[in-house]
Amino acid sequence: MNQLPSNPQTPGSDQVSRGSGRKITPLLSWRRHALKGIAVFVAIVILGIPVILKKGKLVYQAEGVVLVSPRFLKNLEDDKEFDLQSNTQYREFVQQNVRTVDRYDIIEEVVNRLGETKYPWRHAGEAMPRAVARLRGALTISPVPDTYQITIRVEGDKAAGLAETVNTVIDVYLEKAKDEEFYDHDRRVASLREDANRLSEVIAAEAKEKNELAQQLGVSAFGESLVSPFDRLLVESKEALAIARQKRIVAESDLIAIEARQGNGGDSAIHAYGEDQAQKNPALMTLQANLNVRRTELMAKLAGMLPTHPGRAQMEKEIRDIDQVLNGKGEILADKYSSLLLTQRRAEVKAAVRAEQQLQMEVDEQAKRAAWYSGNYQKALYISLEMERARKRLESIDDRLNFILLESRAPGFARLFSPARTPVDPLRGGRKKLFLIVLLAGTLLGLATPLVIDMLDPRILSPNEAENLIGFPPLGFTYAGREGRMVESRDRVRRIAAAIERESLRNESRSFLFVPVNNAVNLAGLLQDLSIELEHLGNSVRVIGSEGTQTSARSAAAAAGAGSDMRGASQDAASSFGSVRRMMSQTVSESEFALVATPPLSDRADTELLASTCDVVVLTLEAAATTKAEFKAATKTLERIQPKAVAVMVTGYEPDPPAPPPLVARIRAMRHSTPMKGEAL
Repeated sequence: MNQLPSNPQTPGSDQVSRGSGRKITPLLSWRRHALKGIAVFVAIVILGIPVILKKGKLVYQAEGVVLVSPRFLKNLEDDKEFDLQSNTQYREFVQQNVRTVDRYDIIEEVVNRLGETKYPWRHAGEAMPRAVARLRGALTISPVPDTYQITIRVEGDKAAGLAETVNTVIDVYLEKAKDEEFYDHDRRVASLREDANRLSEVIAAEAKEKNELAQQLGVSAFGESLVSPFDRLLVESKEALAIARQKRIVAESDLIAIEARQGNGGDSAIHAYGEDQAQKNPALMTLQANLNVRRTELMAKLAGMLPTHPGRAQMEKEIRDIDQVLNGKGEILADKYSSLLLTQRRAEVKAAVRAEQQLQMEVDEQAKRAAWYSGNYQKALYISLEMERARKRLESIDDRLNFILLESRAPGFARLFSPARTPVDPLRGGRKKLFLIVLLAGTLLGLATPLVIDMLDPRILSPNEAENLIGFPPLGFTYAGREGRMVESRDRVRRIAAAIERESLRNESRSFLFVPVNNAVNLAGLLQDLSIELEHLGNSVRVIGSEGTQTSARSAAAAAGAGSDMRGASQDAASSFGSVRRMMSQTVSESEFALVATPPLSDRADTELLASTCDVVVLTLEAAATTKAEFKAATKTLERIQPKAVAVMVTGYEPDPPAPPPLVARIRAMRHSTPMKGEAL
């Protein structure tokens, strides 16, 4: 579709609220549909009253906070089984705790505890599952993002008892969580204590047995480095036995040697030993010396005597007696020494044998006592080691018992961070607040209703909407209610006449075909006013009807008063089309303006023929009486015809009073329109 080559309007001169049409004219919408907006406001207020009465109760909230630590808070030492290795594991552990707080057994215990107070959650005669479900529904458990905290909330219509409920839930949950952290705590403690008692009894029995062994062995302490005294005695006895055996062997050897004879027929060694000992006898040696001195003297004397000397015999006898004494005393002493030596050697052998026997018996006895001592001593050492192991085991059990007892009172993973307190002010609710909310909602919806109605209205209500649909500003518009807006309406028509004159001067356009979108447009009155204003501007104007009649500006006014309009009955289409074309050609040749009025494009085929021959086609629509669909259909028809130039004009624009429905607008247009003479072709 072609727009006018030169825009006949000054920017903003004939435009109302340029931009987005009805969207930027809320005041007009509110003035048009004020009653509907008020009705919506009143309806919302009336419907909101029951809601206010029912939902207007005050809501109080009590909230407690539980801290879930990322690691187990030990009292004494770390326990690897409680480590959380990653942030994902910790988040899963937090979610597990969130799901655990309102577990059935926990809430059941809470209901039982609260039943003993003045804030029971279980009504008289009510089943426990229903009371548990009620309390679970009132609880809200959620983790606080980016913290280690879990909030536990409960809401109610009164503040009393809410904090006690939340704190009881937290207490029971922490108790259950601690029991689960130390699973089967009582049985584990009982088992450890039973084992500790058993070990204590074992240690006591072993200590008693060890004391008895110490008394028997005669020691006060047992150790691996201590040497058994019986072992030492046994070693000494064995050494003495070996010496005694050696002595016995030596004594027996001496005895055998003494008793043995030297050679065949020789004297025994003991006789030689006796003689040797006799020779060594001092008394014998003195006697022999004295006797030898006497014998020497006698021999000396005898040597000087004759054999017949009477004293010779005496002296020889004395020598023989001395020799006999010397030999006899030696033999006697040798025999005596031999006998004594033999007796001595035999006594030594016998003593050595007896000593060896006694020592052997002593060794045997010491061996027995050493074996008994060693066995009991080793047993005592084993008992000592067993007692030490039992004591260490008992100490480990005692430590474990202490750990468990202490850790059972430790904070663990979950602990109370902030207890709930009795709420002072309500969280929400209150009939005044709800009433204000209803008033605000009613006001907003009441104000939005006219805007929505205009946005959803299929009619074209303003020139801006026509501009938005066709893509260029209208040629102009006229006001509705001319009786009350004579000055404004005349000014609007004068502006349109000036725009037509400017278009004629710029593009030598002389014929203007006014095509209504529908039958609601009063072209007769519009063309009458335009022709008068153009003549006032010094132009010659001819108004041509669709049936081929023509009038001047003054006669057009009379014809309009007679009721001429463009909705006459059908006549011979060919003859009227030819008459209109001849009049348009004659007008152009005489340098006059030809304002041609035609029926809508959808009613007459002649309108399409005329649109293709005139200089400018002015598509005319009645505001609030033309729908967007009708306007779009007319523009599509003009796009198909391809006239030389196209303009749009809006009539009946009524910005102040409410716009009537389309049917009322059409009836009003039919009542006030003045048909042109010879309208029907």
